[in-house]
Amino acid sequence: RDAWYQVASAALFLHVVVVFLVKSVVLTRFLALYVAPECVQGRTIRLRLTYAGLALAMLGMECVVGLLIPSFSLLLGLIGALFAGPISYLFPVLFYVGAVRLSDGDSGSEGLSMAAVPQGSWDGRDSLVSSAVGWKQLGVAQLAGFALIAALVAVVAAIGTASGVVDIAQQA
Repeated sequence: RDAWYQVASAALFLHVVVVFLVKSVVLTRFLALYVAPECVQGRTIRLRLTYAGLALAMLGMECVVGLLIPSFSLLLGLIGALFAGPISYLFPVLFYVGAVRLSDGDSGSEGLSMAAVPQGSWDGRDSLVSSAVGWKQLGVAQLAGFALIAALVAVVAAIGTASGVVDIAQQA
C-alpha cells in the first residue's frame, strides 16, 4: 500500500509539472507579446534572456501568490463555487445559440426552437448574446427559459459562494 501511494504521488507531481509547464509557456508568450513583442521570435541571446526573464518573473509572482494564500484549496473551492453556475447552465446555452447562429439554419436539433433566431455569421464584434439572439424576435417561452437559466445561475453562484466564504471564515 505504501509503494502505491508513492507511485500515485510521483504521478501527481509529474502531472502538476507538465500542466504548469504548458500553461506557463502560453502565459509567458502572451506576456512577452504584450511587453516585448520582439523577444518572442528573437534569435539573439539578449532577446532570449528577455523572454527567460519574463518567464522567471512570472514564476516568482506565482510563488508569491501561492505563499500568501494560507489554504489554496479553499480559494479554489470559492472560485469553483462562483463559476459553477455559468459553466454548467449558461455557457452551454450561449454556445448552442451561437452555433445555431453560425449554422446555415439547418441545425437538426429537436430541442429549443431557434426559428426566431436570425441566421448568419457572427463576426465577434458584438457580444455573443446580443448578436446571436434577437431579443425582440424571441417568444415568451424562450425568454422565460433564458430568465430561468439566469436565475438558476445566480442561485447556484450565490449558494456556492456563500458556502465557500463560510468555509474560509471557519478556517481563519
